[in-house]
Amino acid sequence: MELAAQIAALRKKHGFSQEELGEKLGVSRQAVSKWESGQAVPELEKLKELSRIFGVSLNELLQLEESSPKKTEGAFLFEQPEKNAEKQTESGEGKLKKQRNWIFIFTVSGFILALALITICLQAQIKNLDSRLADVQSSLLGVKSEWSTAISSLRASIEQSLESQSSIVSDYHYDVISLQPISQRVKAKFTVTPKNSTADTTAVLSFTGPDFEPFTQELSRTGGGAFEGSADLPLSHEVRVQVTFLNGDERTNEALETIYGLDDYLLSIYSTFQGDMSRYAIGDLSSTLSLNGSLEVEAQINDSTEYRALANYPDGGTVRLIKDGKVYREYELDFYENGPKPDYENGNETPVYSAFTVTASVPMEERFSEGEWQKIEIEVTVIDRFGICYRQIPYVLEAAGNDGYDRPTDTEITYPTK
Repeated sequence: MELAAQIAALRKKHGFSQEELGEKLGVSRQAVSKWESGQAVPELEKLKELSRIFGVSLNELLQLEESSPKKTEGAFLFEQPEKNAEKQTESGEGKLKKQRNWIFIFTVSGFILALALITICLQAQIKNLDSRLADVQSSLLGVKSEWSTAISSLRASIEQSLESQSSIVSDYHYDVISLQPISQRVKAKFTVTPKNSTADTTAVLSFTGPDFEPFTQELSRTGGGAFEGSADLPLSHEVRVQVTFLNGDERTNEALETIYGLDDYLLSIYSTFQGDMSRYAIGDLSSTLSLNGSLEVEAQINDSTEYRALANYPDGGTVRLIKDGKVYREYELDFYENGPKPDYENGNETPVYSAFTVTASVPMEERFSEGEWQKIEIEVTVIDRFGICYRQIPYVLEAAGNDGYDRPTDTEITYPTK
């Protein structure tokens, strides 16, 4: 995993937004965004502070991979000479030869025993040397790791310093103001301050991405030398931002950052029936249907939303029991029966980067006798805080037996038109 992805993963694991992490480090949210998108690398001091905040070592933060040394044990193989004692017959002069043979055998045996002892001592010394060599290699690897970390941090610091020196922007930030569900756009406010400008300098932002046509937005000059302006951005997962400064015939530009996650605002709706949903066959094409339990409707907010203006929650909804194409009964969905709904517009402190799930329960006790029905549908409709409508039909039951218990539940999403 690259350093950029590692920082993003650890930040989300600890429940920090980019802005909160930036405050802990004393940097802007845009600096954190550049780290996570790979456009910049934290300085060594910031890396140390990140490792402290996340509770990991520098090696774990930087994801250095090292290969452990392999010990090579040396061994000496001594070939033992074969015993080659000749048998002599015990006759006459054979006794003298026999004595000489025994002397030879004892001499060879002593030599072999001495060689064995020497071999054992040498093997012990070799193992001791191998152990010392392994310790030295381990120490060298530790030094190498520390030097690699220091060199990488120094290189990143130099690159960041060079980038800062070559940058034509002294300050930049943006804020997501609101979601515009009718036009399916996001309004964001941008502020850019150039390092050098004149009274004739103008500034233009350019926006590009993989799933929309490029467009530009001219900024207005403020009293402090900065340029400000609002832009309606598409609901895209990736929006690349670039600024161009025009000064007469001179044109300079710089990539500012890539904005991620503007499309991460929709709810996820899940519906399950808890209880007894039974049918009793009476004829070939008819049956009696009994519903005795409750429909549980769960609305889940995506856990990667980092913009409070896009933080979503269900505002209400209905459940309809439809018999043969007509509404038979209708129930209201109350997701906040046991507590208040979020209020992000008024500064509610609920973290928008944490998963948030609410559930509404609808009791159902119905019985449809044989011959009185052909098709029963359970329809769920949820309206979120932006007026976006989520509709799904999780259950379809037919008297002919073609039930839709296990079919995939598709959610139809409709945006408001006024």
